[in-house]
Amino acid sequence: METVHEWLSSIGLGHYSRLFEEHAIGWDVLARLDHGVLKDVGISAAGDRLRILDAVQTLESPDS
Repeated sequence: METVHEWLSSIGLGHYSRLFEEHAIGWDVLARLDHGVLKDVGISAAGDRLRILDAVQTLESPDS
């Protein structure tokens, strides 16, 4: 995967790409995301925050 937009799209959350871009969230900071940061950028749905955080953990997993 080349872009964060593609990654978000692959997990069914591509509609948040604009927010990630507006807040300069790229590969270099994905691992530092938490519920608070995601709320700050405008992702109010708790389920979507959990989906994003779960997907980040999968990216970081040495088994993936």
